[in-house]
Amino acid sequence: LGLHASWLPWLGTHHIGDSPDGNRTLSAIRYHIRQDSSMFHFSGMHFPYGDRVEYPDMLPAFTLPYKWLHEQAGLSDDHLLLWFNIFLLLSFLLAGLLLFALLRDLSLPPWYAAAVATGILLLSPQWDRIDAHYGLAWAFPIPALLYVLWLQERRPRLWRDVLLGFILYLFSWIHGYHMGIGLVFIGFYAFARWAINPTVKSALHRALHLFIQAGIPVGLYLAYGLSDTVTDRSAFPYGFFAYTAEPKTLFIPMDFQWWAPIRSWLFGDRWIDPEKFSYLGLTATLFLAFMLVRGLSRIPLSLPAFRLSPGLAADRYVRSLIIASICILLYSMAVPLQWPPFRELADHLGPLRQVRALARFGWMGFYALNIAAFATLFTIHQSRTGVWRHVLLVAGLTFLLSEGLVYSWQKT
Repeated sequence: LGLHASWLPWLGTHHIGDSPDGNRTLSAIRYHIRQDSSMFHFSGMHFPYGDRVEYPDMLPAFTLPYKWLHEQAGLSDDHLLLWFNIFLLLSFLLAGLLLFALLRDLSLPPWYAAAVATGILLLSPQWDRIDAHYGLAWAFPIPALLYVLWLQERRPRLWRDVLLGFILYLFSWIHGYHMGIGLVFIGFYAFARWAINPTVKSALHRALHLFIQAGIPVGLYLAYGLSDTVTDRSAFPYGFFAYTAEPKTLFIPMDFQWWAPIRSWLFGDRWIDPEKFSYLGLTATLFLAFMLVRGLSRIPLSLPAFRLSPGLAADRYVRSLIIASICILLYSMAVPLQWPPFRELADHLGPLRQVRALARFGWMGFYALNIAAFATLFTIHQSRTGVWRHVLLVAGLTFLLSEGLVYSWQKT
């Protein structure tokens, strides 16, 4: 808000961004509030039948309460734009608070946790979604998921599994991708936890947790789907392989304005779809390269020799984040699904096939990998001696904050 205080006087009269998709979202919300008699059915598309409220990309988690207040308490839709923009910005503030709380729980000092949370938030690829897909721009679902995973890691409880499942389902009412991305990540996280301790008992334990965490949102989603009146939805929507990430869109700041001359020199003037961009940041990229080199030199691969975070639970959590991040980054590149021997497997992914634009799954890798990177950086700083440990810590923070400031300013 401090960087973009010029927004504040216009929050009630202008929407943020100039994309036709953004205009469509706000028009659908206003139409539903004013015209539709049903809370969960939208008559402004698929004429003359209408469709379910989540298909027009109009943030049902925001729209349905607003519609109820409009009808029951007389809340005027003249203030719709103001409240819409306020909740959008609050989602970023809440994301920052959740990141800060998570980093503090990992035994990082307040000043460091605040700096890292701020940098991650500023560099978030979700800034790019403000212009078009407002539901995807709401930033707090991914940090919230990572925080609840940490709480469960620190002190496992059945009710936390249930809580995680309900949270994932509720996030689908912001945008379906939030639930899809979360489901894939908790699957990879369960695999990572098993990989750290690959025993039959561990596999059964992780499978039970995953069954509860994933079964609740999937079950609720399918139960709600029974009310669907549209019977001819395509099981193979366009875009599953069209919008995949690439190594250069994950590890190189391809959409930074200052990078344009270098990008043109390296890759020519070939247009790259912005949907593919999900830059991890220089610190996270270097950290991932270091961990891969170190991991590949040891057996088992996932267990570097030094502790990554203070405390046994935090160490397991950070290790699991690294493994799960690698898995979901590969998934965002459709690896190995886009390779000929495995390509037909994509036809059997069921509901996940509906969550196209795989590059967006890299967002989860961005958050998780940066959290792991900076937790490890501080642990190395505290456990080593010499000037180089200070240089390493300062360099990591400098890269993150400088890239974040440039990126968020450019995007907004």
